[in-house]
Amino acid sequence: MNRSFFGLPGGAGNTDVSCVHVAMSNGFGTISTKHRRFLQVVLNIGTEIIYDDSVSYGASFRLASAGRYAMTYVDSGNAAENIGISLNSLLGTTSVQSIPATERVANSVSANVNYIISAAVTRWFPAGSIIRPHSDGLPVGTDNTMFVITKL
Repeated sequence: MNRSFFGLPGGAGNTDVSCVHVAMSNGFGTISTKHRRFLQVVLNIGTEIIYDDSVSYGASFRLASAGRYAMTYVDSGNAAENIGISLNSLLGTTSVQSIPATERVANSVSANVNYIISAAVTRWFPAGSIIRPHSDGLPVGTDNTMFVITKL
């Protein structure tokens, strides 16, 4: 595989590059009603990020090793809405802006209608971390929705 084609670092010694890119919303989990789901896996390379999409609990990304990760969540809607990225949160029925700050690693809000909004973070995470695209359950976007996570 040509890693540079995907904009990923490559070369000798860089064997743990991982990236997962999912797109097109499939709604939310039936139990975790604030965790987004996705229809399409655009890219899934490497072994450091384990992606799971559960009908009940929504999308989750488990980090197999400690390190620096960059992630972006993009969604859209037609009202004032919050989206964000949660860390190890079991509060799947609580809006992202209302979960404890220790479980919220990114948050963004828009009061505009018919918008596209993003939340992003780059930081160090411990092995075993569970990352989720988390919202207030209101975004209705489908085509403009995506989540990308890369181990740097």
